Amino acid sequence: MRTVHSIAELQQSLSSSSRVFVPTMGALHTGHAELMRVGKTIATDSGQLIVSIFVNPLQFGSTEDFSKYPRTGISDRDLAAGSGVDLMWLPSSDELLASDMLKLKSPEFGDSLEGVHRPGHFDGMLTAVNRLFEIVNPTHAIFGVKDLQQLILIREMALERFPDLEIIAVETVRDDFGLALSSRNKYLSASEIQIAAQINKALNVAALTADPAASFVTNLEKAGIEAGAIDYAEVISMPESCLDLGRQRLVVAVRIGLTRLLDNIALN
Repeated sequence: MRTVHSIAELQQSLSSSSRVFVPTMGALHTGHAELMRVGKTIATDSGQLIVSIFVNPLQFGSTEDFSKYPRTGISDRDLAAGSGVDLMWLPSSDELLASDMLKLKSPEFGDSLEGVHRPGHFDGMLTAVNRLFEIVNPTHAIFGVKDLQQLILIREMALERFPDLEIIAVETVRDDFGLALSSRNKYLSASEIQIAAQINKALNVAALTADPAASFVTNLEKAGIEAGAIDYAEVISMPESCLDLGRQRLVVAVRIGLTRLLDNIALN
């Protein structure tokens, strides 16, 4: 695996064949390894699997501490190398987020759900992802379904701005307790992880009911999680670009201690 930092180094290292891209913010875990595994199967012998690690300051709100986001450089590189990554790109903010870059505004969907609790988050995310795509020019990009709203917005943006780019969705990877793997899980104590495991259990029960959102809230309350800790539990209809993930999904955000956890499930 080759590691590069500057845009010039990256572009010198890119192959002319298929480029499979996994953009991340680091703090890599088994969920990211699954994205890379899927990417490697797409790249095959003639393609190139590229992973970027960039903690994007544009998507942190005024109440979120950018400096406290977990940064695990050595273990990140080990995981990527072990997953068959060909090229790891570690861009700097100064070079990547150029003053003259295009700044994107999220569509209306980005102002709902996470957008209500993190104003401007998706503007910053789309701006950075657009910039990454412009530079790497991938044929495929891999994203997890756990961050469903992000995935939907990226697919919609790619349809407009990168019509030849295929956005591959990979279902959520979970731990032995059913908890969706996330970089945020590093903030949970051992006891909080046990509590957080109730989220997936409640999702699975809710998916079989006539009113999934209400069922989810009720079952979390029965598990000892107060309704006030649930930022949202909503059923959303999937856009045409995401019908491979089902026609409807229940999306939730739950606060366990100081940590906000996101999850979702397809509905029958």
